[in-house]
Amino acid sequence: MIWLFILLGILGLLLLGVCLLPFSLVINSQEEQYLIRIGKWLTIRLVLAAGLPAVAIKAPFYEKVYGWEDLTGLRKQKRKGRKRPKKKPKRLTVSKIRRVVLNARKSFQVKRFHVIVNTGDPLWNAWLYPLGYLLGMPRDRFQVAFHLPTTVDLQIDNRVGRLGWAVAKAFIYKPSKKIKL
Repeated sequence: MIWLFILLGILGLLLLGVCLLPFSLVINSQEEQYLIRIGKWLTIRLVLAAGLPAVAIKAPFYEKVYGWEDLTGLRKQKRKGRKRPKKKPKRLTVSKIRRVVLNARKSFQVKRFHVIVNTGDPLWNAWLYPLGYLLGMPRDRFQVAFHLPTTVDLQIDNRVGRLGWAVAKAFIYKPSKKIKL
């Protein structure tokens, strides 16, 4: 009996660690970094290998590059087995889907946002310049440049637990009805 409690405790700590694990999306066009970082140990990077896109996965004891042929050659294999009776799918209403999307969107944090836009045409840049001035005012940086190249520097962070709680909250809480007087 004690072994069961020890095993459940270890599984609970493992689940807690996974829920607290941060992940971030990094897009940096100047340094050509396009990656997803999960914790400090796992990095999934988009790279160009022989002119074709490839996915490089790096973990502490594992490092491999999956080329375009490897990614397109994967096929879904059908499992043979007994047929199970079909279950009626639960009804998802538009309001539930909307609440899930809004709650999930609120769980993300933008850590770094810097965009420099150059269309190559001075007239278009002149038209976009007031928009860049208004969007770049608070803390995020959005600029329209006449001589710099177009660059994007973006980092978005989240945690698995925060995202899971945001999705679960959409199904747990019901919106309050307005009281008419």
